[in-house]
Amino acid sequence: MYSKDIANAVIEYLKEKEWNYKFDEQTGVIKTGIQLDEKINSCTLHIFIHDHYVINYGIIELSVDEKNRILISEFLTRANYGLIWGNFEMDFNDGEIRYKSTLGCDGIIPTNELIDRMVMTPAFVFKRYADGLVKVLFGLSTPKDAVEECEKNSKLE
Repeated sequence: MYSKDIANAVIEYLKEKEWNYKFDEQTGVIKTGIQLDEKINSCTLHIFIHDHYVINYGIIELSVDEKNRILISEFLTRANYGLIWGNFEMDFNDGEIRYKSTLGCDGIIPTNELIDRMVMTPAFVFKRYADGLVKVLFGLSTPKDAVEECEKNSKLE
């Protein structure tokens, strides 16, 4: 079950932005994507509409091999510390990395401004941390140094 009103608000936002998307009316899931100007150049968005909230997963086309999952999990944990609008997650089974942002909608239909923050947050965060993630993955930096460099070179709002 999902809120059709919340789904319609998100769909209207995507239409206004002229984004291509697919909506599964059975499950309430919207799939779309964002191009990034980073070493990681795209992010697929899976937007799950529920009755009282929306969860947006920004998933990158990068799978961490098993031998690097501990290092990458340290990088992601260090990056997560202090993030306000969501968090990184990594599936230890297959190495998938995603960024989760959520939007509480209990008793409201979200505005375009609220939807925009939820939808765009994964792109902003991947833009900030992509270079560090790649450096750690290829053994060019430690997780600690990579996160410090990412945070020194950019700011999130």
